[in-house]
Amino acid sequence: MSRFCVLLVLLLAVNAAGQKTLLPLAEYEVRTAEQAIVAELARTEGAAQDSMAPDVIRAINQYRRELISELQRVRDVPNGRMPPPAMIVRGVNTAQYPSVGALLYNAETVCSGTLIGRSSFLSASHCFERSDEPRDYAVYLQHSGILAVARLDPHPQAELDIMLLTLQQPVTGIATSKIPAALTSIGQQRQIVGFGVTATGASDSGIKRQGGITTSECHPDGGVNFICWDFHPLYMLVDPPSNVCSRDSGGPVGIASNSRLIIEEGVAVRVTPGINCQSSSQSWSMAIRPHAEWLNSLIESDEPSLMPELPVCCGEGVTVLVKQSELPKSWGTWFEDFSFEVPDKVRVVRVALNAIDIPLSNLELSVRAVVPLPVTPGCKDLGRYESCEYRFEKAPPKFWAARVENSAPAKVFFQLVVTMFELPDN
Repeated sequence: MSRFCVLLVLLLAVNAAGQKTLLPLAEYEVRTAEQAIVAELARTEGAAQDSMAPDVIRAINQYRRELISELQRVRDVPNGRMPPPAMIVRGVNTAQYPSVGALLYNAETVCSGTLIGRSSFLSASHCFERSDEPRDYAVYLQHSGILAVARLDPHPQAELDIMLLTLQQPVTGIATSKIPAALTSIGQQRQIVGFGVTATGASDSGIKRQGGITTSECHPDGGVNFICWDFHPLYMLVDPPSNVCSRDSGGPVGIASNSRLIIEEGVAVRVTPGINCQSSSQSWSMAIRPHAEWLNSLIESDEPSLMPELPVCCGEGVTVLVKQSELPKSWGTWFEDFSFEVPDKVRVVRVALNAIDIPLSNLELSVRAVVPLPVTPGCKDLGRYESCEYRFEKAPPKFWAARVENSAPAKVFFQLVVTMFELPDN
């Protein structure tokens, strides 16, 4: 980690002109959803042409009306509340759904997945074609950090695209996702979440995104235990138009829960369609309910955590601050500084960084406070993914700052997430 000095006067001047601060999670979600909808409205303006068929023109105009309605829904959200799940083409950046993480191979995003046990992470088996060695992989969770992998367990039936990872340490502070009680039926609205790219050929994986889908009838590969949805580009709109793409594989399909902001039901392994992610297609996920017995036999072996139990993100006793930004192309070093305050009752502070997978890019994250932080804070640096955890027995320093540096000859978009857990005094 690179080192930098932050003057106390700067840290105290949180609201001074030009000072960059992180946003509360709810405000971040509202702003990013609003920005995505406004951008989609701008992109589709004038798309309906007189030369088009009447049904196409109606579909385009209907889509724009739905976007305007969605924008108003987001803008009407009370301060401090989460916006409704957005149903926007190619999804919306998010820092919700703590149980959904990125699967990394040698620091590169290869797939997505879901925490379904304290040390059990569900993904897709085709994500492990490069290596069958657990040490070559890691899991990244925005509210926990970078986690090492101890074991890989593919489904006993090799043709089933399911892989369960056992992590070296159990995860605390995150509620695990549940295996659904039944198969998801047709015509249900669900959320898809992942760290994949936004279009075929793009190199913007590494950013967490979510979108809405409506389940449809399908039988891929002659099977029946799948969750499917149709994706239509602008000229053939039918359902909420979100879709998966490369490196979303292994991620979940589920129900958004406003209480704990996790996917509680319908978790399934996603299989990316083999055609252009932005073309008309049907995407599908392998349902995991039929394999619950096998999964539970592995999940039940989770060891209980030796660390103090933390409140569950992102509810009471947990404060989450988020910032997304883009550091410009650099032939030297560009950086941004962000300040934040840590409440007295907080005993665990986690700072996590994830960025797009642009070749040759390598961000540096530094964290400082007005007094020295613990000498061994448990920081991990994988270049485009970084994380630090700080634990305190008493009240922590109040004023903190984080610096993100870019020395690569490319623009790098990133998300910075600070998660603070309160613990009762002993």
